Amino acid sequence: MPSRFSDVEASGYVAKQGEASRNTKSRAIAYVSMLMVFVSGLRLSAEEHPFGLDENQPYGRLTTEYVTPHVAWADPYYKGKTRALIIAPTWSQRETVELAQRLSLDFTPWMSATFKSFVTPAQADPAFSFFQAPPEVVQRAGQEALRKDYDVIIVGKQEWSSIPGQQRFELLKRVAEGCGLLYINPPSGDKELNIVFGKHPRRRDPSLSVRICHFPRCLDSERLTSVAL
Repeated sequence: MPSRFSDVEASGYVAKQGEASRNTKSRAIAYVSMLMVFVSGLRLSAEEHPFGLDENQPYGRLTTEYVTPHVAWADPYYKGKTRALIIAPTWSQRETVELAQRLSLDFTPWMSATFKSFVTPAQADPAFSFFQAPPEVVQRAGQEALRKDYDVIIVGKQEWSSIPGQQRFELLKRVAEGCGLLYINPPSGDKELNIVFGKHPRRRDPSLSVRICHFPRCLDSERLTSVAL
């Protein structure tokens, strides 16, 4: 009996099914991660949202009240708290809290929509679009975050080009003035980052996909390395 599909058609069908499965899995991971951020912020729901959004909107809100099992190996830290700006998607910012449980960290999160985009268009799914902060709120959050002084800027897998240009300039200016920069999974071939890491490299660990950079006036290397670890 002849086959319903040719080999080429069958291969294409399998590939499409595999891609659909990966997309479904990625979407499920995003939903679960967003739910974790939402749950971690439930205790804050009674308070007014810092950006005037719905009280259950997780954007811009993190709490350390929910504690997971951990070893507080550098909390307290004998040199005091490390002031850190954390740039990463909203749904991944629970990792910031996990880091703060283990390291004496005074953190300020600047949340994006995804690793590749700071702001995404409204989704067809209302349940998902609820978690997307308006562009003007994201911009305001960045402006407010950059009014503070930091020992280190941590970029958590965020595509560098997705950061608004004005804020990118300010971040690079901070690094030039001595602020540490810890980049998780930095993109390759970015001209701006190549200048920074090319002229002032600190350490590169290919196995961890981490790049660390600091300038002469930056904080001591011991503190910066402790954050990276």
